[in-house]
Amino acid sequence: YITFRYARNVAQGHGLVYNPGERVLGTTTPLFAFVLAGAAVALGTDHIPTYPLVVNALADGASVRIFFWMLGRLGVGRTLRTVGGLMLALSPLGIRYAVGGMESSLATLSALAITASTLLGRRRSASLIGSLAYLIRPDLLAATASAGLADFWDERRVPRRLLLTTSGVVLGAAVLMTWTYGTPCLTQSWPRWHRSIRPAHG
Repeated sequence: YITFRYARNVAQGHGLVYNPGERVLGTTTPLFAFVLAGAAVALGTDHIPTYPLVVNALADGASVRIFFWMLGRLGVGRTLRTVGGLMLALSPLGIRYAVGGMESSLATLSALAITASTLLGRRRSASLIGSLAYLIRPDLLAATASAGLADFWDERRVPRRLLLTTSGVVLGAAVLMTWTYGTPCLTQSWPRWHRSIRPAHG
């Protein structure tokens, strides 16, 4: 519900804040908040908690399709690919997070898309998706790093495009968040920055 409130304030023109007028960053998934805010601008802010259900359903469907394709790329037969896709689609934990309105479905899709782009040798796509994924969940940098390692292993050279694109987005986000919120990270976990931030309330 914290991210829902951020999305509502963005849609209403207050910016990415929990309380209008107070620059406090309390969501670790700003890109998901902006996705929900876009839906709220188009469809209204009264039903923001229902929008993630649609977003997550679409993301989960795309994840199953990519996973099915990846298994085929790795030489897995159609029957086992179908079983694997169903296991992913019917995962109790995945369903729990999807209907809970969290960004996990979009995060899973991002990780699979990074991996698929790497398998196809599409370094530009992997770089772009990996960079945006950081703004969905910071820990998705691990998936981006894995893509970079795979690229290095195959080509025996430093994946400069991936490094430059990802570093640019991460550093740019850090500068923007420091300027706006007084903290360079997507969480308020650095105590030394808390002195400059007023806590959210209400």
